[in-house]
Amino acid sequence: MRIYMFKNYQEYRITIGNADFTFFSDIDTLSEQQNADSTVHSHKFYEIFYVLRGYNTIITENREFLLQEGDAAIVSPEVTHTTKHHPDSLRISMVFTVEKNPKVTNSDYYDVFCSILNSDVVQLNAFVGSHAFRRFARYFQCDYSEKDELITSCLHEIISLIKVSKADIQESTPKEIITDTNNYRNYIIDDYFVNKFREGSLINLAEMLQLSPQQTQRIIKKMYNQSFSERITVMKMSYAKSLLLNSTDSVAEIAEKCGYNGTNGFFVAFKKYYGKTPNELRKSTNE
Repeated sequence: MRIYMFKNYQEYRITIGNADFTFFSDIDTLSEQQNADSTVHSHKFYEIFYVLRGYNTIITENREFLLQEGDAAIVSPEVTHTTKHHPDSLRISMVFTVEKNPKVTNSDYYDVFCSILNSDVVQLNAFVGSHAFRRFARYFQCDYSEKDELITSCLHEIISLIKVSKADIQESTPKEIITDTNNYRNYIIDDYFVNKFREGSLINLAEMLQLSPQQTQRIIKKMYNQSFSERITVMKMSYAKSLLLNSTDSVAEIAEKCGYNGTNGFFVAFKKYYGKTPNELRKSTNE
């Protein structure tokens, strides 16, 4: 069953054995978000990627994972990563949580699946669930009357095939499954800061959540121990530093890419945050 909670976002729930999976996806998954690389970030959800066409790269603190057409990967909660979108590539990306169903006592599916997801990134080369992913993409963009049931069926098949293909993995202690009562809302907030930090506003985010700015501010403070403006600054400064150290862009170009209308405001914010001007930071690193 699909539940509409916020504009453009859908929630799909499936149960296999004693494991309850909740998938969140948005209507832009296969289109508008394909052209920009993500910033370095982490979140409180599992994130699954499948490459429909071309190839994509997932970069963590310790390793790079190249996903070619037909490959899939699952990034675990709290794993710092970024994704690189290569030209003309197309992928499916969505997040999910998994919780133990207390009403089911005769199944160990939850424990087995948690052991599978124990790694920072689980890579599935030429994943056997490719047909299910491709059907998912087709159903997601169609207007079939039975669309919800078809999508739910695809997700059920994908999870089952992951279990089958990785069931021989034996790990010690599974990662803690990070859940809370507002997973869905927190995902939207987290996604907003990752993708909209250049032009985002508290009012716009509050409208997406159908909350007041004051309520939204309280949730953000609880999630990050930062205000909305502080979180935006963190994202902008992190992206600015990455560009300074890893590109030949001018300071003016970097300021624009970070959402500043001119260099003056960017210089002031950067110096306050890092204690150095952009040029000083770049020079000290190159020496």
